[in-house]
Order: sequence, then structure tokens, then C-alpha cells
Amino acid sequence: MAKSRKINRTYVVIKADPLWVKPSYKSKLKKTLAVGTKVHATKINGYYIYVPALKGWTIWKDSKGHKYVRLVSVPKSTKADKLLAALKTNAAKMIKAHVRYSANHACKSLASALKNKRTNCATFVSFGLQSIGVLPKGKYIWLDKKIHGSGSSRIRKKAKIAYPRKSWKYAKLKKGDICGFANKPHTMVYAGKSKHGYPLWYSAGGSDVKAKNYGPKRKKSYEKRKIYVRIRLK
Repeated sequence: MAKSRKINRTYVVIKADPLWVKPSYKSKLKKTLAVGTKVHATKINGYYIYVPALKGWTIWKDSKGHKYVRLVSVPKSTKADKLLAALKTNAAKMIKAHVRYSANHACKSLASALKNKRTNCATFVSFGLQSIGVLPKGKYIWLDKKIHGSGSSRIRKKAKIAYPRKSWKYAKLKKGDICGFANKPHTMVYAGKSKHGYPLWYSAGGSDVKAKNYGPKRKKSYEKRKIYVRIRLK
């Protein structure tokens, strides 16, 4: 049998399937997987896949090519998912480089920020947008009641813009939404709710540039403030 290789797949059982319950496909101990059962496999070896949750190998097709399981389609990563991932990656780089907050003299690209150690809330979000190709390198946006910055016309083409003028609870937010607050302008990205139901944000304003503060983190002072602009990437 061929050497096993790593995979990351989820299957659904379409035919009653014998499972080897020991961590070896040569074991004689078996049980049956019910039709409709979903299994996540991490290794494949010939006709067998390894399922960690069941601590055993199970057949995925026989020698004649008859399949016992069907591959479950993996949802495509959205622009919002990519933005959140980029913000997480960029934040780690900026923490390592000891980047500091600068309200009016922030750098316009991640490379420049890492070198000159300056960012603010708007450019941090813009770096994420640059990383996923929504904004060209060097272009940025900042928000209050409207969209400003050299990337404002580009973002209007790449996103759906709304002006909720409501707090986060009533602004119909989705993960990855870029939000603008007025009266002390601030730009943040919504990252979903905590296990306690509080909103979490990616942000780089003031003290937020300290390690562990970039997010996703709760920002209590913004929970009752109105979101004036909501940008949702297409």
C-alpha cells in the first residue's frame, strides 16, 4: 500500500462502512459507520482514510472504485475572511516590530510601517485591504460619517456601503465589516461576537497598538456609539 499522506477533508458516508478502530488499517477490529455520518479525515493511504475522532482507518472506496463516502464541498473563503486573516497576520508582524501609534503621520504601507514603526486605526485596516488586493499598495481609507482617503473611490467599487447610524447591535453587522465612528473618528473591523455575546474588533487606535490589543478584542467604549459607515466587501 502507498505511503500515507496528510489531507484535510470532510466526507459524508454514502454506504455502510467498516471501520478499523485501531490506528492501523491492518487491524481486524471493525464497526459500521451509519449512512449520513460526517467524518473529517487527516490522512489518506490507498483505499483508506484516517479519522482522528474515531481513532481509526476507514475505507473510502474499494478496489473496483466504488465509493463509500462523498467529499463534502468546502465553502470558498470570502473577502471578509481574507481581510480578518490578513489583519491577524499583519498585527503579529507589527507587534514584533514594535510599531507605535501615530495619529497624523502614519505610514501608507505595511512595509513602511514596519520600517518606520508608525500606524493608526485607518492605516492598519488599509494594510489589510492592501494585503488582499482590494486596495493598491500605498492607498488608504479612513472613516467618520463618510469615506475619506486616497483609496475611497476604489473601495466604493469593491464593497457595498451602508450608513446605519446605529450602535453595533442594530447595525446588522457581519464578520469582516469595516466600520466608521464619528465624533473622534475611528475605523475598526468587526470580528464577530465573543462567547459572552460582546462585539469583537480589530483595531489599532492609541493603546490598541500594544501587544494583544490589536484584536479580536472587545472595545467597551464603542458599544453604545453609533456606526456611521459600514463597508462590506463584495
